[in-house]
Amino acid sequence: MAAYAAYVSTVLDRLPGCVTAIEVGNEINSGNLAYTKSVDPAAAYVALLTVVRDRIKPRHPSVAILGGSTNMIGTGFLETLFKAGMLGVADGVAVHPYRHLADNIDWEIAHLDATMRRYGTPIPIWATEFSDNYPTPDLAAPELVKFVTLMSASGVRRAYWYALIDQRFFRNMGLFTQSQATKPAAEAFTLLTTHMLPAGRAQRIDTGDRDVRLYRFGADRWVVWGPSGTLRFDAGRILSARNRPLPGTSVAIGPDPVVAIGAGRFAFTRGTVLADSLSGYGSAPWSYWVEGADGQRHALGILDGMWTSAFGSRFTRPLAISDTGGAVAGDAAHAARAVIRYTAPAAMTARVAACIAKSPGGDGLDVALLVKGKRVAGAVVVDRWTATEQTATLRTGETVDLSVGPNQIPGHDAFTYRIRLTEAGSTISPDATKGPAGCI
Repeated sequence: MAAYAAYVSTVLDRLPGCVTAIEVGNEINSGNLAYTKSVDPAAAYVALLTVVRDRIKPRHPSVAILGGSTNMIGTGFLETLFKAGMLGVADGVAVHPYRHLADNIDWEIAHLDATMRRYGTPIPIWATEFSDNYPTPDLAAPELVKFVTLMSASGVRRAYWYALIDQRFFRNMGLFTQSQATKPAAEAFTLLTTHMLPAGRAQRIDTGDRDVRLYRFGADRWVVWGPSGTLRFDAGRILSARNRPLPGTSVAIGPDPVVAIGAGRFAFTRGTVLADSLSGYGSAPWSYWVEGADGQRHALGILDGMWTSAFGSRFTRPLAISDTGGAVAGDAAHAARAVIRYTAPAAMTARVAACIAKSPGGDGLDVALLVKGKRVAGAVVVDRWTATEQTATLRTGETVDLSVGPNQIPGHDAFTYRIRLTEAGSTISPDATKGPAGCI
């Protein structure tokens, strides 16, 4: 530990004023810090942070000591470090929130912050790597805008896109190609650093539609995305995520974010989507349940893992429900079914659409769509299944459930999903128009 601290100190001495922070370890929830069996890894790691801090702070007080360093937001792993005293030693907690869709990263950040509060005073969160190896370069720009907007609004101290230049095994993660050509992500990066972030942190603005994400930077800069709807701004100019001008001052809201600059006020018109399992994840009117072989259902709480957090229970692992996917447990005789539930907050008549895509392998998933407790569609799904054209007349408190369980034999029972309720007469699909194979 002393040798490591001496090495860090030497680096800082030779690069005066150049280093912002030292991240102690890299993605250590991957098991790449090895200890002997007699050592408590969490206690040893906090001891290492302490030795580094004591060595470098007297000479380099402005350099932040970052602890944790998890691949994705590994709150379950980080909690072991918080218990061991990391919050009193580190200046920040480092996470690497790699994910294909930026949506709901704010939910995970808020949960990480709440977990820190259980063990002391929270320290700043640094996203020292974030991005994804997107199927195409075009997909990176809108997700970069959403990532930065959500992290800014969530209070993340600093964030670093990975990577600057495409790499051999990550050809769609860079801001530039290996020949230094500008990519769509670089255009989004320029938009954010030039026009948005200098105005101040993003603040979420209520439109009256809980699924629409509208954020304001400063007084007159806006970002919006969501399932449906229209925003008309009073002035200014409209830009795409790639910093390209769009005509007019009206925005048709969709999954890709749109930016407005120089607008003071807006008028919002609700769209045809009444509820969406992606944009509404983690809070009412959505809830998450496990159904046992006896037919009894139990509400799921947040279960923290080494990599991410999702709704689940330690008694029914590997069953879990995230914003885009999940897994079930057991076999036909001892099934633990995952249930994604929508509870109507008011009387409505809606068209229900749901989609399931199963991971490869295994003998399938037993899927059912229920309205007011009655099965209206279902199948044993070995690949992909979509249910549409299901009209539901719901009173306040009545439910729509997507219930997913094992077929006969356990194993390979992970899935992606999407559920949407739209106004009667509308024809919006549960499938997104972009992304990897699956129902997200």
